[in-house]
Amino acid sequence: MSNAREVQFLYLAEKLTINVSANDAASLSGQTLSVTNVGTGAVLYSGAAAGVQVLIPYDVNYKASVNAKAGYASPADFTATANMISRTATLQYEKIVSADITFAKNVSGISNITGSINQGIIAEILAKMRSCLCKKTGEGQVAIRYLKNSDRNYYEDNTAAVLTGSEGDVMVYIPEFYYKFSNVDTNNRKLSFALIRPDSTWKRSLGGLCGAYKAYVSSSKVYSRSGVMPTADTSQTNFISYAQARGGGYNLIDYDMHCAIAFLFFAKYGSRSSQAVLGLGGMTYGSGATGTTNSIGNADTVTTSSGAVNFQGIEAVHGWYNEWVSGVTIDNNVWTIQQAEGGQRTVSAGTSDGWITNRLPWAPAIFWMLSLLPWAALKPPILQTSIPNQVLPALLCGVRVTRYLRMAVWRTRVCTTHHRTRMRTWARGLLSGA
Repeated sequence: MSNAREVQFLYLAEKLTINVSANDAASLSGQTLSVTNVGTGAVLYSGAAAGVQVLIPYDVNYKASVNAKAGYASPADFTATANMISRTATLQYEKIVSADITFAKNVSGISNITGSINQGIIAEILAKMRSCLCKKTGEGQVAIRYLKNSDRNYYEDNTAAVLTGSEGDVMVYIPEFYYKFSNVDTNNRKLSFALIRPDSTWKRSLGGLCGAYKAYVSSSKVYSRSGVMPTADTSQTNFISYAQARGGGYNLIDYDMHCAIAFLFFAKYGSRSSQAVLGLGGMTYGSGATGTTNSIGNADTVTTSSGAVNFQGIEAVHGWYNEWVSGVTIDNNVWTIQQAEGGQRTVSAGTSDGWITNRLPWAPAIFWMLSLLPWAALKPPILQTSIPNQVLPALLCGVRVTRYLRMAVWRTRVCTTHHRTRMRTWARGLLSGA
């Protein structure tokens, strides 16, 4: 007869240890931690968010969460099913950091901007702007591979990149960020930047891909390629059609993206004149080819008088050709601007030639930011940019187009462009070589 016995242990509860902290080691006194049964809604624990251990009945699906803390982003809820002897969960608040620049109405000249110029969060946002090659991998998806910041001719691993189309469109990733305008006093207006939305009064600038070059049309589709003469003398309607022919998510760059790039220029240089900083460039309408700035990558030109100017990898950000923009129409000096989350807003121009006079810097300038009416929050794109050669679902890619139209967000002596007539490829859904 055998003395062997079978013993079965049945765990009746899981011991959950929850560590709650703030990334700046701030006190969490007064914060509440809650643990609930997801299935029934029953509260398993509610109390101080420090040194907590909770016994969770076996096989219960539970959720641990904390309440909001002013000035911090709350951590995501922790969820699990109790099926272990013990488990540890970590919840951490993230301090929301912002940076401000201030425009002085009573200071004449183009450099009336002070504050955290190219510092803190502003520098972080700018550092996230990167050039890449982008290929369409399916409807609503693209794959990107980053290029060297110092030279677009190469990938990050120093292998040669083909910028003429066979390896995709050359794009610049512009990250999502949040911004807010506020009045300091009668003479000063503040523009604040953050990577995490502090509260509902802050507006979202949607991240996306912007064509590194002015747009080139081939077979009724628009591309962002090096070594070609941008396509011009084409209507806005046709350019939109050529962009959308690339697939879902492609379009011309829109008004809000124009403004985002202007904000970042103001914040990087404390100047409202892109010509004074980047230079006039030396490109003339109807001649030259894209790619004159490839060898400097994401670096900005400095008062250059030859080739195209470059800002954060965006070639010919002013000059050479004017550009069409999508999502805005002008009728009898009234601008109608389509908003990304639906609806529209209107801005009345203050001059007979159609220029908006209620602009951010107040005083005349070469680099303009046009409308200051409230903007709706924008829907965030699904985009991760930490891995080269990754697949990106539905991002917005934009095409820079070029043709003269008096509605540029940036203008040089005549009327500059940025994304208006020849197109760069921009797409809130994707980008590529299809």
